[in-house]
Amino acid sequence: MSVWASRLEGMGFLENLLNRYAPRTPGKPVFAVIDTETTGFNKRYDRIIELAAVRADAYFNPVDSWHTLLNPDGKAIKNSHIHGITNADVARAPTFPEVYTEFAARVDGMVLMAHNAPFDSKMILAEAERIIPDGEDVYFPFVDTIALAKQMVSLRSYKLASLL
Repeated sequence: MSVWASRLEGMGFLENLLNRYAPRTPGKPVFAVIDTETTGFNKRYDRIIELAAVRADAYFNPVDSWHTLLNPDGKAIKNSHIHGITNADVARAPTFPEVYTEFAARVDGMVLMAHNAPFDSKMILAEAERIIPDGEDVYFPFVDTIALAKQMVSLRSYKLASLL
């Protein structure tokens, strides 16, 4: 199963949890569940190579999704064994600056959520700060679904696979 497919299954966890308490009614997007894959863990040196957003309504019914691979500007991908993305996969992909405006517009005004949000948010902020002029604030507030899950269930692991 691809990383993106597993993230969509993770949306199912939230959707199932919230739909126990609320009726299913399609509506306008309120939440944006974000996921990244990167060349590593260091925000200073590593780059985002996959960026995705699933927008959901107030009851976590998926409304739409957006996904792109990203060219890391020559940064070698040495962790393909984790996410399955190779240098060849991203060779012709757009760079973060080329998709940033579209991504930011898509998630503007949404409640952003991510599984391990501190990691995804730091990587997105680092990428944005590389292209935003000095002095301009960049802010992406996230709800961490790991922290949310810890408040709702008691498990040994809070990996997505454990929550599904």
